[in-house]
Amino acid sequence: MRLPVYILAAVVLVPLLGGCASMKSQPSIENAVIDPALLMPGSIAVLTVDLSDRFGIVADVVGHVKQDPSITFRLRDDGVDPDIDAGDGVWTFQYAVPFTAPPGSFGLVISAQDSSGDVILVRDEAGEVGPMSAELGVEIRFPEKQ
Repeated sequence: MRLPVYILAAVVLVPLLGGCASMKSQPSIENAVIDPALLMPGSIAVLTVDLSDRFGIVADVVGHVKQDPSITFRLRDDGVDPDIDAGDGVWTFQYAVPFTAPPGSFGLVISAQDSSGDVILVRDEAGEVGPMSAELGVEIRFPEKQ
């Protein structure tokens, strides 16, 4: 069987050019942290994630509340407060917890998108393809009455 030249070139050149042939070379979201860890209505929270993106594939980092996907947010890496340095791979989002927020445990799902707005797909340790994402648990409590 003969492969067309462009397919053969892709098979030979992509690994040589440093394509995402290994877990280390594909983009990843790491170290998702929210500060403070325990939230109360009215408090200000800052979410940060470290993004490794060797090939500049990621255009946006977005998130939503797992229990209510209509609640969305966009992280920034533009050097505008609370982000410290533009383009350093540390993406941030600041949020004032509404006074009407219900108490409970919630999941924040953070994912990366390419310039077309599509979620970037990566391989996990088992070789399965899935969205480049991370999940972070947060808890909202009412202040204790004195």
